Amino acid sequence: MDLALGWGVMSDQAMLDQLWWSQGHRFLNWSYPSNGWPIPFEELNSHSANVHVVPAGDSVRSAIEWTRTGRIVTLSGELIEVEGPGGTKWRSSLSRTDQGAGACELMWVREFKSE
Repeated sequence: MDLALGWGVMSDQAMLDQLWWSQGHRFLNWSYPSNGWPIPFEELNSHSANVHVVPAGDSVRSAIEWTRTGRIVTLSGELIEVEGPGGTKWRSSLSRTDQGAGACELMWVREFKSE
């Protein structure tokens, strides 16, 4: 399950209304109006994330599935690394300033709350 998350300036609806957002192919994408970024790109990048979540159980999965765009959420858990068949590894980013492929967080979510 993928969640597009923002905090600080990126949780302000007035700011979000100035950007176009989409998620697809396990990536979070955004674009800006023709007059440029409403804030420095570095701030936008460091205050938003595409988080691939692995629910710790059915109740956590259900809580995540029921949340909707615009909700304030709290996640508790750990960043993880997953090993698939044949030894393929998928590692969480450990940086808030990286971008592009590999910049997403992969999180084992033990608790999820939505307001």
